[in-house]
Amino acid sequence: MLSNKFVALISLHFAVSAAIATAINSVQVTPYMDEIFHIPQAQQYCAHNLSHWDPMITTLPGLYLISLLLIQPLIAIGVPMETACSVVSLRAHNVMFAVLNFILCNAIMLKLSKPKERDEVVLSAFVLSLFPVSYFFSFLYYTDQGSLFCVLLSYWLSLCGRHVQSGSVLLIAVLFRQTNIVWVLFTAGTVLLREIEEPWKQFSGSQLVMFPLFLLSYISGLYPYPRVRLLTRLLPYMMVCVLFMLFILYNGSVVVGDYHSYLYLSCSS
Repeated sequence: MLSNKFVALISLHFAVSAAIATAINSVQVTPYMDEIFHIPQAQQYCAHNLSHWDPMITTLPGLYLISLLLIQPLIAIGVPMETACSVVSLRAHNVMFAVLNFILCNAIMLKLSKPKERDEVVLSAFVLSLFPVSYFFSFLYYTDQGSLFCVLLSYWLSLCGRHVQSGSVLLIAVLFRQTNIVWVLFTAGTVLLREIEEPWKQFSGSQLVMFPLFLLSYISGLYPYPRVRLLTRLLPYMMVCVLFMLFILYNGSVVVGDYHSYLYLSCSS
């Protein structure tokens, strides 16, 4: 059951975000900064022109594919494509992700907190969701909020033991930003640590100096542990890493598009 505090804070989050978005859209009606690349590319995808690609964009098309999915209900009820995929509409996707990220922060912190700390979790999640470096980009059509949403959702799914779904969402996260491969490794690492936590406590009194010996015993098979279960739970994350390595081999680089132009813009800014 949702608490009154959570309902109040999510309502406040949405109201404030919507007000800021409205103010920004009334002043900055045209694409701003890197939006000059992202918005035209998204509009090409909205028009189902999936073969078009701006070489100045160096991230994979996860952002544009999600936007293409999000506008379908609007198209279905008769909203013109030009309106459904306008600058304002595309920016609204990130406002939605910002609110969802607050919900996910709250859900993750509830999973990780002790029962007596749960009354304070929702306020902490609210403050965390307003972290300035991230929250600023809630009002522009950037990859930040959608990327963060996928990472948070995948971590929450892993905490719930739904590793196939978690790995699938992490694959989408990598489609938003290639650097999210780091969070694939992080999530897999947390799964590994949770799996070996109990056996480790039973091994030599959990003395830290004994941890390398414990790992060696586990890897060599000397320590009785259900490795098949562990490998099954890690397999979705390993598959994402394998696909990422195949992408690098095929593409010749982590980035897509014009890598040299990307370096030039980065150094000039």
